Amino acid sequence: MYKVVYLPTFKDSPSNPARANLATKVIEINAFAWQFLDNKQREFVMQHEIGHLRKHTFDESVADKYALDNIKIKKNFTLQDFLECVKSIAKDDPDRERKAEIMVMNYKTKKNEK
Repeated sequence: MYKVVYLPTFKDSPSNPARANLATKVIEINAFAWQFLDNKQREFVMQHEIGHLRKHTFDESVADKYALDNIKIKKNFTLQDFLECVKSIAKDDPDRERKAEIMVMNYKTKKNEK
């Protein structure tokens, strides 16, 4: 299990809703930014941050893939929801958005092969 701490804000990145500290295995929640997320975005962000810790990586796309793999099985969370979450959280990062779109296409392809 990972420790989760809520901080009033992140002074260095006030719009970032959360971050994972790989050294301490603590997920920090930016309470100010968190309040503006809907439930699906919160689910995505938590799974994304857990992905950083589980995969021990700073790579955002690896953490996104972990989140997708862990929330795709939920009936109330669609692939489109995943894409919308990445796009809303990863503003100004078109490369990350493109990688998320490729993940979804790959997932759909694998699902059709079964």
